[in-house]
Amino acid sequence: MTTPVAAPARSWSLYSEVPERRSRQVISDLGVLLWCVVWIVLAGMLRERVLDVQDTARRAEAAGTKLNNELGDASAILGSVPLLGGTLASPLRTAGEAGTDLVAVGRSAQSAVGTTATMLYALVLVLCVGVVLVWWVVNRLRWANDAQAASVLRGSREGLQVLGLRAAGRAPVGALGAVLQSRPAGVDQQTLEALGTLELQRLGVRPHGG
Repeated sequence: MTTPVAAPARSWSLYSEVPERRSRQVISDLGVLLWCVVWIVLAGMLRERVLDVQDTARRAEAAGTKLNNELGDASAILGSVPLLGGTLASPLRTAGEAGTDLVAVGRSAQSAVGTTATMLYALVLVLCVGVVLVWWVVNRLRWANDAQAASVLRGSREGLQVLGLRAAGRAPVGALGAVLQSRPAGVDQQTLEALGTLELQRLGVRPHGG
């Protein structure tokens, strides 16, 4: 086997130096981006639908406020009646307390609905966007580091042999079989170098730079 031409290590990058692999990566990235945008929009729509429930709570609060004010005014008028004012105003004051309770219930319901909407929004983003982004970042960084390391090794026969050892445990069985069939002498240095080239192809790294 011809000794590989020394090649400089590739600059650290999130994308392959092989056009076909780089194109697949770009398409994958666009797919992840589209997925995230769709789920962000859907999460926002879900949040708005949940917040619609607050309208009922606002109406309850408004009704309680109105009832409290009207009964309070009526109680004040009756309370001004000589001798009987206190007796006449007492039932109205008691009824006004119901309006105060209704206001409190309405406000509490609005707060609960707002909290629920925010929690659902965050949950959808974490499960449908955050998990995908973490998966993308972890896998892309792992690939970028592997590709960078492989580009350092590709310029020497010893480096290719190291990559060949790695390929022996990672390459598809069919690809390994094809390499071994082309090497009737068995597993020797040239076979390891051929497997190293196979590993470079798997990683999307040019065998001799360029």
